[in-house]
Amino acid sequence: MKWYLLRTRPRQEHRVENNLRADDVVCYNPKFRKKVQRLNKTITITEPLFPQYVFIKISLEENYQKIKYTRGVAEVVNFGMGPVTVSEKIIERIKSREIGGYVQMAEKRIALKKGERIRRLSRDGRKDLGPIFERSTSNGERIFLLLSNIM
Repeated sequence: MKWYLLRTRPRQEHRVENNLRADDVVCYNPKFRKKVQRLNKTITITEPLFPQYVFIKISLEENYQKIKYTRGVAEVVNFGMGPVTVSEKIIERIKSREIGGYVQMAEKRIALKKGERIRRLSRDGRKDLGPIFERSTSNGERIFLLLSNIM
């Protein structure tokens, strides 16, 4: 079984997760908590880390129809060559940032410019070229990155 990425209809991540789990599909919908002001009160809300996306671990060949026609699913993410698999390491890395079932967000904000390549250190200490910064949301809480699988 491999991990795949589903794109859901807007605000349907929880519904997709519940529907697929009812069919014994392993799902991962990472969430985080944030504080917001509502009616002069500060409350904590839970949001999906990746809005409109849910990870699933399944034998897609055997279960494609079940997945495709699940209520709330828009599509299985693909890049023209068929469905894209997600590395187990990526899932583990996201899960390693969870405390109490919620991904812990970094407090420190970094100023990035459009088109700037994000560099990271590889395991052997070399600087790897990472994704390219595209833009951030109006509230600065999320960013959009351009990814490439060509390295």
